[in-house]
Amino acid sequence: VSYNNLISSEDTATLSVVSLSVSTDNVLVFSGTDSSTIVCTATGAPPNTLQWVNSNGTVINTTASDANSASAQKGSFDGMSQHNNLTIQDGQEDEMYTCKVAWGIDEFENDTSIIIVDHPDLTTTGVTWNVYDGSSTTVTCSYFVTNTVVPTILWSFNGNAVSATSNNFTLGESYYEISSASASDAGDYNCSVSYNNLISSEDTATLSVVSLSVSTDNVLVFSGTDSSTIVCTATGAPPNTLQWVNSNGTVINTTASDANSAI
Repeated sequence: VSYNNLISSEDTATLSVVSLSVSTDNVLVFSGTDSSTIVCTATGAPPNTLQWVNSNGTVINTTASDANSASAQKGSFDGMSQHNNLTIQDGQEDEMYTCKVAWGIDEFENDTSIIIVDHPDLTTTGVTWNVYDGSSTTVTCSYFVTNTVVPTILWSFNGNAVSATSNNFTLGESYYEISSASASDAGDYNCSVSYNNLISSEDTATLSVVSLSVSTDNVLVFSGTDSSTIVCTATGAPPNTLQWVNSNGTVINTTASDANSAI
């Protein structure tokens, strides 16, 4: 306050602009044993009163206090910033949590909601399966969930992400199809189910592509005392059932069993 440019009195007030933020507006928490943490941060010289409150008005502290076994832990306070970590230990039900900072009766808040999702019941077409070279095959990834959040199916082959022919995910299945199998298709096929890029469950099936070959397509054998040998080879982790059979359906073994004295 001045008179004719002469300062007669003065006073100063300091404004602190407090900003409140949460690390995510919505978070998916897997039911059961999984945990998830949401960080609330206040900056701009806030008071040391930052806290989490659930929709029932219950203040969450370091002791589990609701159906989601939620707990909160305040971090260090330096006068300019404060953070408070809300951890969901055992998600059981959807909930809205509010982070609040207060001066007396004046409150400033920020909300975040958690959505509880179930682990899918994931199955594939056997742990290991065999197909023959040139044949088609399909591995199926099935899941069952009780919640309304639709997951995403992700596929990988020998650790590398691949795309797959799939039907509507809401039906609970995804298919990986191979139209003509070859040795390069043999390996591990992994199917995982994710929500918002969080892997919730996965399973792996191993494909073995069996190839069968003979040393010659046709062989000339001289009648009488001559002999000739044809080699049949199976590769690609085949079952131990390789055998020769003649046109009458007779299995040829180590004992001569047909007109050609074949063994």
